[in-house]
Amino acid sequence: MSICSIIAAVPLIAAALGCTSSHDLEFLGYAEGRPIVVSAAVAGRLAGVFVDEGLSVVQGAPIASIEAAPWQAQRDEAAAALARAQAQRDDARAGSRPEEIDVLLAQRDQAQAALTRSQAEYDRVRILAERGDVAQSGLDLARSTRDRDAAALKQTEAQLAVAQLGGRDQALRALEAAVDTAEATLRQADWQLSQTQIVAPLDAVVSALYRSEGEWVQVGTPIVELLAPERTKVRFFVAESMLSAVALDAPVIIRCDGCPVIKGRISYLAAAAEYTPPLIFSEENSANLVYAADAVPETGAALKLHPGLPVTVIVPQP
Repeated sequence: MSICSIIAAVPLIAAALGCTSSHDLEFLGYAEGRPIVVSAAVAGRLAGVFVDEGLSVVQGAPIASIEAAPWQAQRDEAAAALARAQAQRDDARAGSRPEEIDVLLAQRDQAQAALTRSQAEYDRVRILAERGDVAQSGLDLARSTRDRDAAALKQTEAQLAVAQLGGRDQALRALEAAVDTAEATLRQADWQLSQTQIVAPLDAVVSALYRSEGEWVQVGTPIVELLAPERTKVRFFVAESMLSAVALDAPVIIRCDGCPVIKGRISYLAAAAEYTPPLIFSEENSANLVYAADAVPETGAALKLHPGLPVTVIVPQP
């Protein structure tokens, strides 16, 4: 007498040991993998490929590398462009250099001194003209000289005020926008440079290798195909008459030739029926409607299930 027959009266223990009874339901199916294709994000020559088919990789492990020199040069150019844009913006914010302002201050002082002299000369000539000692033409000349010096002082003061200000608002906004654009370009260049190092996005097994070292790849060119255990499932089909005995999250036992007992749970049950697929065609069920279902193996057990492997899914019954 087998151990299964001895403990058949205790369904939970029997299911835990992978034992089945005549009441349990059996369904035909197959293992199915959902591979991840790792592709090139930037174009270039493959400088190295560090994996091979069947090799296990962990998340973050290097898979391949693309020649980085062109992307490094582009990144350096973007960094230099940003530095130029920032310098132009900062220069506009600061206004004129101190040396330029010193020259304008000296010109203002000269203009102020000239106005003081011409004002004094005008006052003197005006008094003489009132006594009749100077002709009207002399007074007019003194007045015009004073007015000229006053205008020159006003112009110099205006130039000094402008020099002490920063750039105009519109010009500053344009320079700020140029800095923002240069920063975005640098971020993009940094990202592109980082993409020359291709790493595994998760723990997986290399199921296919599409490119070799030295080949030129374009953006989107597949490099390797990875199959992660958590992306492996079992697809099986439930006859319409047995649908009421199958439920989401129900425990199942998965069997295949040469495999140990694999436990899992039902993760998907189709809402609509379909005809029996050719893979499990038989005279008995060729006309039956079935519902597609998926079972997810326990953690670690999926490594034993290769895509396409025929399996039997057993749904224990109370």
